[in-house]
Amino acid sequence: MVIDFTKIKSGQDFEDLCADLLEAEGFKVRHSGVGPDRGMDIIAEKDVDYSVGNPECFIWLIQCKHKNKGSVDRSDLRDFIKDIPKHGADGYFLITDTRLATTVEDDLTNVDKSNDFRFKARYWDKRTLENELSQHQRILEKYGLGEPKKVVHEKRQWYEFNPYKLLDSYNENDKEYFFGRNKDVTELLELVYRHNIVVLFGESGTGKTSALNAGLIPKLRDNNFLIAYVRCLDDPVTRLRKEVIGRLSALEKKLKIDLDILSATKNLAEFIRELQTLLEQRDTKMVVVIDQFEEAFTRAGERDRLQLAEGITELTSTLMSKGRLVFLFSIREDYLGYLWD
Repeated sequence: MVIDFTKIKSGQDFEDLCADLLEAEGFKVRHSGVGPDRGMDIIAEKDVDYSVGNPECFIWLIQCKHKNKGSVDRSDLRDFIKDIPKHGADGYFLITDTRLATTVEDDLTNVDKSNDFRFKARYWDKRTLENELSQHQRILEKYGLGEPKKVVHEKRQWYEFNPYKLLDSYNENDKEYFFGRNKDVTELLELVYRHNIVVLFGESGTGKTSALNAGLIPKLRDNNFLIAYVRCLDDPVTRLRKEVIGRLSALEKKLKIDLDILSATKNLAEFIRELQTLLEQRDTKMVVVIDQFEEAFTRAGERDRLQLAEGITELTSTLMSKGRLVFLFSIREDYLGYLWD
């Protein structure tokens, strides 16, 4: 979904939008007062259940950057290294309606990797924010974003406009003029039918996301696969469970699915075990696409990675029909070695 954030008239409106979205995602949100950029500091709290029955409260200091054009660079960021302890927070969370400069992405990633800091750093860029908002129609309508931004050429023939999207990836709506990757897409489709786990890897910027969204996923839908598409970000296990259950809920009555069984599972391995059984019993096929899987190593915590590993082990150890439940991981090749660890 493409959202026209130019409809947001002020930085304060954008902060209010972010606060509403965080509340809808289960955060407790409060404002701590006017910050150095004259905006309100947002503090968001959420319980994290590291062990069954023992939730811990994690506090985020949120910075919202409403820019529309250009990218967020270092000059746009507050001195969060100093501000986090001032607010009694455990981490810094940047939300923006544009892209991040590479230096900013590196800075936030390095906070997680460095032993010098005891807190976390996360971000939602424009694409991630669009994905999050697409699940909350009420918020879109409240801020006048209910109708997706119209792409100038979407009702024209492909030869009447320039189909190249520069640095933007292609999505399912672009499938009619996504050319040149037929061999790759066909090979991926064959692998999905033959294996329960498929890994797509390549250098950053080689078009992995485009090949999946505009090439493979439309063909999977044509072959009656259910698609659950997720990004790891900072909470991969919760996102995966939520997306899968969301996709199945649309077929709950038709397939007579008891989603309470899936929701009650205690870990990802148990969740996958129940999901496999459900799909077999209902003669249904599903592909779970986890794009930019390198985020499992740059943004997710150790406990989430352990659950992911146990879930993958469950997939490989079960004698299940090939092509019934498939996990497809798309990952930058410079992170491929992390999978073996």
